[in-house]
Amino acid sequence: MDDISARIPLALWDPGAAVIRAHLQRLAEMDIGVRLQAKVREKRLPLFWLTRVRGGSGFSMATLIRYYFTEYLSRWMQHGPLSLPPSFNVVESFLTFNETYFAFDLCQESEHLLTLDDYFDWHTSNDLPDDPAILTDVMQEGLVYSYDMTSDVEGFYVSTPESKLTIAGVSLVRHDNELSCIVLAGEKPPNPPDVAIRAGASVPVRGRENIAPASDLEIKDRYLPGFPGFGRIILMARYDLIRGTYDVRYVNLDIGPSFWVLSDDQTTFTREIVRNERQSILAKSLEELNRYQELFSAATALIYLPVAFVASADRVNEARFTTELKVMEHEEPVQQAISELGEKEVIFERRVRCLAAGERQRKEDH
Repeated sequence: MDDISARIPLALWDPGAAVIRAHLQRLAEMDIGVRLQAKVREKRLPLFWLTRVRGGSGFSMATLIRYYFTEYLSRWMQHGPLSLPPSFNVVESFLTFNETYFAFDLCQESEHLLTLDDYFDWHTSNDLPDDPAILTDVMQEGLVYSYDMTSDVEGFYVSTPESKLTIAGVSLVRHDNELSCIVLAGEKPPNPPDVAIRAGASVPVRGRENIAPASDLEIKDRYLPGFPGFGRIILMARYDLIRGTYDVRYVNLDIGPSFWVLSDDQTTFTREIVRNERQSILAKSLEELNRYQELFSAATALIYLPVAFVASADRVNEARFTTELKVMEHEEPVQQAISELGEKEVIFERRVRCLAAGERQRKEDH
C-alpha cells in the first residue's frame, strides 16, 4: 500500500497538483507507447470486470467480495483513490493490486460450505489449543478463505437484549500475523428500524463530493436474502494473531441506499474533523459498537474455521459449481474476454469444499 500511495497523483486541492498533472499529461502525449498502453487498458477494463464478477461461485461471501471489488473499481477509475470508503481499510486485505490495469483485483479464493451448528459443536468440543497464532501455520498467506453457512435461519443465532443476530457467512485472509475478517450477518428487528431511516443531506468529504447513495436501492433492499425480517449487517475487523486482539472494528448497517458505519478506527476521520468533534463521534460509535459485542465474540470463534476443515478432513468433500461465465460461454463478451485476456482469466467453474454434517447433526436430521 505504501508503494501504491507513492505513485498516486496529488489530490486536486493540493497547491502543486495542477502543475504536476499538466506535466504528466504532456509526457503522456509525447510518448506513443504510453498512449497505446492506455488505449489497450481502456479496451480491456470492461472484460477485466466481467471475468471477475461473473466468474464467481454465486455464494454469499463471493458475491459480497465482488460487490466491494466493483464499488472500489468504479470509485478508483471515476473519482480517484481518495473517493474510497472507510470499508477499504479492511477489505483491501482481500484484494491485490493489478499492475496491468492499475486497479485492485480479487485475490485467489478457497470456498467452503458448512452448517454453523456443526462448526460450533466442533469448536466447543475439540481439544486444540485456543491460540489464534495456529492460523499462521494453517492458512496460506494472501489466500481468501470463504465460508458460507447452509443452516436454517433459526438453526443458530446470537441473542442480545435488543435483537436476534444470525450469521450467513465469513471470509478470512491472512497477511503475516494480521488476520482480516468479514462477517455477513443479519439482525431482527433491524437497527435502525425502517421508520427511523430518513433521507438526509450528508456533509461532503474531500474526494467523495460526487459519491451519493444508490438511487436504484430502497429501504426494502436492506434485508438479507433468505433471512426474512433480518436487516443486513457487515462486520469487518483486523485481528492480531500474536496478541489475540482486534486492531480495528467496523459494523456497517445496511439502510437501503447506503450504509451506516460504526467503527473504532480513528484513521477514518478526515482532516476537516476537529479534535473535539472527533472525540464525540468516536464515543458515539463505540457506544453503538457495544450493541454488537456478542457478534464480535462469535467472529473471534469463527476465525478457527480453517482449522476445523483440516481437523475434519475425513468429512470434507469437493463439489463443482458453474459460474455465470459458463452460462454466457458463447456470448460475444465472453468470447472477446477469452481472445483478449486468455482462457485462464475466464473461469467456468468453482470448486467448493463441503463439510458433511457431524454425528449429532445427522441424528437431529434423522
